[in-house]
Amino acid sequence: MLRSVQRYATDDHANLYLPGANSHYGPHSDSLEGFARTFLLASFRIAGDPEGTGWIADWYAAGLDAGTNPANPDRWPTPREVQQAKVEAASLAVGLALTREVLWEKLPPRVKEQLIAWFETVIGEEYPPINWVWFQIVVEMFLTSVGGRFSNDDIDAGLALHDSLHRLCQLERSPVGRSERYPPERPTKRLFWHERSTRTAADLMSMGLVMNFLEGPR
Repeated sequence: MLRSVQRYATDDHANLYLPGANSHYGPHSDSLEGFARTFLLASFRIAGDPEGTGWIADWYAAGLDAGTNPANPDRWPTPREVQQAKVEAASLAVGLALTREVLWEKLPPRVKEQLIAWFETVIGEEYPPINWVWFQIVVEMFLTSVGGRFSNDDIDAGLALHDSLHRLCQLERSPVGRSERYPPERPTKRLFWHERSTRTAADLMSMGLVMNFLEGPR
C-alpha cells in the first residue's frame, strides 16, 4: 500500500495528489493530507521494523524536508494558513514521535528547524471547541520534546475543554453544538497529563495512540 501511493507523489515526495474529488480546502491541502495520513501509517511500519524499512523512512524524510521548506513554492500550507493543516500537523507529529530514533534524530538540523517552525504555527491558534483541540495538544507536546516553542496556556485550555465535553457513544459535543465522531481519546490524554512530570512526549504519544488503536470503539 505504501509503495502504491508513491505514484501519486510529486518528485520531491512532499505532496500526494490522490485520485478523487477535491475537498473544501482544495488540492494543495488534500495533497498534504495524503502525505500526512500515509506517513502516519508508515510510522507504525518503521517503528515495528526499523532495520527493514529504511527505504520508507528515506522516502518520507525527503517529503518532510520539501513540505516545510519556505523556499519551495509547493511547500505545505501551515496550520495558521489552512484549517485542515491543523489536523494533519497532529498526524505528522505522532509519526515523528513514533520514529524518533529512526527518522527524527537522523534529519539534518536544517530540516528539524523547518519542521519545528512549521509546527509552531499552531501556537495560539483557535481550534473549534470540540475534540479538535486534541490536535493542538499533540503538536505542542511534541514541540516540548524537541526543543520547540509551545504554550502551556494552549495545552491547559485544551485539556480543560476536553474534560468538559459530554460523551455519548463516540460523539463529542461542544458547548456550541458542534460535534465529530472519533474513537475514545481519554487514555491518550491521561498519558499526556502524566508526561508533563515524567516521561517524554514521544514515548507517551506512542503508548497512548497504540492503546486507542488496540482498544477500539467502546
